[in-house]
Amino acid sequence: MTNQNLRWICKALLALSLAVILTSCEAIIYGEGKIYDAQTLEPLDSVLCNNGRNETFSDSTGFYDLHFGWITCTFGCKDIEFTYSKPGYQTQKIDNPAKQDIFLWKK
Repeated sequence: MTNQNLRWICKALLALSLAVILTSCEAIIYGEGKIYDAQTLEPLDSVLCNNGRNETFSDSTGFYDLHFGWITCTFGCKDIEFTYSKPGYQTQKIDNPAKQDIFLWKK
């Protein structure tokens, strides 16, 4: 094996190792919980929950479950903004809510 072939193999292995290291960190981003009226603490149904990729509505008990999906976190996970809106209420925006209850204030 020549020195040139050996260098090429070493460079290829280094590139492959870096690719594996830089793409190996992933996370799933989601929002799940209940949505309430901030004043009465009553559950809110039909709240539009949106994360820029998917959307859903809260059910009659105020429950919502919205997944963004897997993201690569090579240099830290980026924040994904979830938006919660309902006519007559102020829109709420939260980054990476995970398992968190949401409280909306009337306008």
